[in-house]
Amino acid sequence: MTKDDVIVNMCRFCINSRTVESMSINDWVRKSGWLSLRKSITLEDIKGYITVNPDLIKAWLGYSSDQRCSPAWYFIENNKEMTSFTVGYFESNLGRTKETKYSDSIEACAQFILNQFNAISKHLK
Repeated sequence: MTKDDVIVNMCRFCINSRTVESMSINDWVRKSGWLSLRKSITLEDIKGYITVNPDLIKAWLGYSSDQRCSPAWYFIENNKEMTSFTVGYFESNLGRTKETKYSDSIEACAQFILNQFNAISKHLK
């Protein structure tokens, strides 16, 4: 699997997870190739893919709002004009932490994806 394949797998997870329902996020992270290539994939790589596929931003916002687990990273739109976004971490006992505000939807989305995959990979072997 190439680095580009892994980036596509990561960025499209929010869509593919809805169509491949029998696969858990842990299985998806394993299958995506992320575990073997994560040190070579940067925020800029992810931003590059999202720039060409901006429809993924809405898909990731939807994925984030559908999450029902804690702790978890989140990605929210702060206004209807899509000019302000927040990426943060939610823990049921602490609430929202590690919040960063963004005016660039692509950067916010890419950071959320990277945070998501990094968090999941910490629990996988």
